[in-house]
This record gives sequence, C-alpha cells and structure tokens, in this order.
Amino acid sequence: MNHNLPIKIDLPEHFLDEEVRCGYTVTEKQKKIWAVELDLLAEFKRVCDKYDMKWFVGYGSLLGIVRHKGFIPWDNDIDVAITRQSFNKLCEVASKEFQEPYFFQTPVTEKGRYFRTVCKFCNSLTTGASEMEWLQGINCGLFLDVFILDEIPDDDKEVEKMFKKVHYYNHFARFFSPYPRRDNLKKKVKNAVWTFLWKTKYHSCGGDVLFKELSNYLSQFAGENSHRWMALEVTPARSLHLDKSMWAETLVGDLEFMKVPIPNGYDWILTDHYGDYMKLPPLELRVNHEYLALEPEVPYYKYFVK
Repeated sequence: MNHNLPIKIDLPEHFLDEEVRCGYTVTEKQKKIWAVELDLLAEFKRVCDKYDMKWFVGYGSLLGIVRHKGFIPWDNDIDVAITRQSFNKLCEVASKEFQEPYFFQTPVTEKGRYFRTVCKFCNSLTTGASEMEWLQGINCGLFLDVFILDEIPDDDKEVEKMFKKVHYYNHFARFFSPYPRRDNLKKKVKNAVWTFLWKTKYHSCGGDVLFKELSNYLSQFAGENSHRWMALEVTPARSLHLDKSMWAETLVGDLEFMKVPIPNGYDWILTDHYGDYMKLPPLELRVNHEYLALEPEVPYYKYFVK
C-alpha cells in the first residue's frame, strides 16, 4: 500500500479508501489518522505485553469496538486505561522501549511544561494538537490518551479525602498552565497568593512537580485489597466508580484489523458511561475533535511554523 505515513504496522489492502459508515463519510485523511493511531496502539501493546502490564482499551474507543467493531466513524482518537502499578512500570521503561518517532508524554517527560493529568503516547512525525499546545513547547503529534486507573478505598470517607487531593491538584494545574485565562481581579489575586504559597513550598510551579506529588499520593493505594477502581485524574464524579470485577478478566475485541484487550464488564461500564450505548447519536452530534489540527503526514514542528 502506497502512503507516506510514519508507521511500522502493515495496513490491510484498501484500508485507507474513503467509505461511508453509519451515514458518516470517513475520508482518506481520517483513515490515515486512524492508521497512525493504530500503529501507536500496536507499539503501546508491544511494551505492555512485554512487561505483563494490565491495560485495556476504554471510553469512546471501547464503545467503538463494541458498537462498530472498530472506530466510531466520526471519532479520531484512541483511549486506553492502565492500572497505577502498570503505569508506574511503564514510566520506568518508556525511555528505553520507545524510540523515535514514538514519545511517551507526561508532565515529567515534558520537563514540567505539560499540565494535563491524562498522559499521552505520541507520534512525533505527525500533528494532533491545538496551537496553544504548540506554544507550550510540548510534543504535538497524534496520540493515544492514557488514563490511569487508581484503586480507591472502600471507606467513602477516605475516598472523599482522595477527591479533595485531586481537586487540589487540578486547581493548581489550571492556573499554572500557560493557557490564556480571563480571570477577574478577585481570581487573579487569589491565584497570585496560591502561586506564592506553592513556590514557597516547592520552589517550582512546573507540571512535573504537581504530577509527581499526585502520583506519589495515589500510588500508596496501589495493590490495596479494595473493590473499586477509578480514573481519579479525570473527575471525582461518583458515577465513574468501577467495581474491580468489571475489569477482572481480559476479553479480546476488534479495533478495525487489530485484536485488543477489553474488560469483561464492558456492558456495565458502557451503560454506566453512555446509557443506551448501542443507539447512534443524532446526525448533528456525530462530530470529532474539531479544535485540533490533525495532519497524519506532517510533523507538528513543520505544521505550526508554517
């Protein structure tokens, strides 16, 4: 198959052809974006399998696997979930295992310039970001979103403490991030005070310092004999509590031409997240991440300079 994509996997014949799925036209360019992301997923899977890490395809990508046997036609990213213990191991081996153009993106690997709590696995020879992310000086390639599953105590009072800790982290991350803010005077004064207090304590406002503190705190619960997992970095909403039994076993799902791990409780998880998840949304809601610049054949450092 002729293409200029910076990928290692072999694509099936005609995979890049434009087609209509569920009334939505999947263009050749979108197919190329999918190809880059599937290549990222294959490399991510290789390393996770090598070190016996526990991970699954999740969220919108899990919905695509169950409802469409592939991508949601109007979607243009892949979500994976990994347990905290496996994530910590992945951080240890990433620099050794992932070579260019692959880049494991965390606040630590971005030397404090990255403030999101959801990490990414990127292809540096592509473009998949907003202009503001480019201005942060971080890797802006097409990516997988990597969500971390943390074990939470069975005691709801202890869980509330965890919520407060995560909220504390997100509060700092929001106003230390270089994204432009439109705060009123009261908020500006409040943020200036918080910044002073934080710098007094840590001598830095980098995303790496924030991320390490939160990770160290949440890692203390890894391996506990609790019955629930939760992606605390995303939101402390109670509806996202996940009973471990839903993730206890690994099934195999079809994501286009790839076989990938999915949790055994996928029906419960998808129902909890999306309700009647087999029902297609209205046509006007079948949209993708339109705020992102997406170029599967152009490196981000060339795209944004141009």
